[in-house]
Amino acid sequence: MKKDVSIILPSIRPKNLYKFYKAAEKACKERTFEIVIASPYNLPEELEEFDNIKLFKTRMAPTAAKQAAIMLCNAKYLYNTTDDGLIQEDCIDLACDTIECRLGKYEVINMIYNEGCLDAETLEPLSNHSSHHPDSYWNVNYHGDLRLPLINQNWKMCMHFFMKLETFREVGGLDCEWEYSNHAIHDLMFRLQYLGGTIHNLSKTAFLCSHLPEHSGDHGPVHDAQTGPDSNKFLGIYNNPKNNLENRLNISYNNWEKCPDVWARRFKK
Repeated sequence: MKKDVSIILPSIRPKNLYKFYKAAEKACKERTFEIVIASPYNLPEELEEFDNIKLFKTRMAPTAAKQAAIMLCNAKYLYNTTDDGLIQEDCIDLACDTIECRLGKYEVINMIYNEGCLDAETLEPLSNHSSHHPDSYWNVNYHGDLRLPLINQNWKMCMHFFMKLETFREVGGLDCEWEYSNHAIHDLMFRLQYLGGTIHNLSKTAFLCSHLPEHSGDHGPVHDAQTGPDSNKFLGIYNNPKNNLENRLNISYNNWEKCPDVWARRFKK
């Protein structure tokens, strides 16, 4: 049976998945959900009993892995999040209620998050968590690196997005030439807003992350990629006033098929 919400979860931290699942249950009491996990690892044993978990086993780069795994999603809404934190109680139900008040086809709910709130190993709360984002953080013009010719400075950004699954597929989803999802998600959100969509912040914090740059073992490679090839591609598109976003509106959903099936930066054949 079709679920209300598909949670797409790229994962390299299988030990976090059981806590994530139990948090999702508390976040989604009134609706039905499934979790589609894109990961090179098997599911932990404690999750094998649940029939609303699907595993897309892959060693592709994060963006391509996520795009391909979303083909397994079968719900009305798509919720993109991460495995380094926990969804907060009732927030998926609230997101459903919020988006159902919006009539536009390209509307997005920003599942706002705070960083550095949880211990990276245990996902237990930290007493002195680091990053509480102000409301203005989600505005494009808050970020100097997004003040580019093709980006409307009245737009918003949204990393943990909640939207109609059919809309995600219709607009082509993510451009998988970006290894990591950061710039690919910015690009998706800008395309949706170019089409007339609006990003609406959820009325409360939806997600607490364990992201701590000074401790996270995978932060270095992510940083290097995003300030290297990923950033160069983004600037090549959005920093050129001669470009036209109309040309970004016909991305093929199957663009992930052009990507290597093994991500050389992390895995070897």
